[in-house]
Amino acid sequence: MGPLVKGLLDDWEAAARSPRALRRANSWGLPGGPVAHLNDMVVRAGFGGRPDCDDADAYLLSLVRLAATDRLAAQIVLHRVLPPVISIARRRGRRHVGGIEGALGDLVTQAWFVISCYPVERRPHKVAANIVRDIEYFEYVAGHRARRTKVEFVDHDFFLSGDMGTPPTGTSTPPEEDHVHNFLIDLQLHNVSPLRVTIMRLMCDGWQGADIGRRLGMNERTVRWHKAAALRAVPSWVEEFRPLDAKDAAPGCDVAV
Repeated sequence: MGPLVKGLLDDWEAAARSPRALRRANSWGLPGGPVAHLNDMVVRAGFGGRPDCDDADAYLLSLVRLAATDRLAAQIVLHRVLPPVISIARRRGRRHVGGIEGALGDLVTQAWFVISCYPVERRPHKVAANIVRDIEYFEYVAGHRARRTKVEFVDHDFFLSGDMGTPPTGTSTPPEEDHVHNFLIDLQLHNVSPLRVTIMRLMCDGWQGADIGRRLGMNERTVRWHKAAALRAVPSWVEEFRPLDAKDAAPGCDVAV
């Protein structure tokens, strides 16, 4: 255990048993009643439990809502997501100039920002997973996007504007915005090319393969090939993005080619 993790845990233990901190935390009136140790709140927020527990997700969302203005709530949320953040630091630390400890320091700093600015109204589900994904994304992807390419995470209105050429001739209901957002982040975290990210963005917005091909100057088979290659990089999302209807596999997020 490095000095940063030790320091985080020491600070947490001091806060978790502090009568003053407990009084403040219990004053929030969160579900489950008063706690005798802040670890109880971390557990109620899903630590060590099933990732698909709706009650834990709702509890964590309440903490994140408080974290926008309350440092103690932000500290509780940080410790809820600390294990996967440490895992990211171990993976990213192999290429970090400061090693694992340096990567963890950067990620923890980013975590405070992500937690305090989390869009609770727009992304109220899978909160822990979203926070962890956002921490890695903002630390390792967002800051480098402009240098790599200008065509990433372009919104739907931009693609449908007159400057983009012919709009799609057929669309289907796209997946939930939150799922699309996380899916595209994961594509970038797995170093999927900007072209393939653009294709998947269009498909998840409801564009048909033929329309994408006309827009990007390639045939429909090439579009499908890029789609399949992108999904091979993030197979965990295949089930989330099964087509909502059978026509052209729209929104285009299955693996059948």
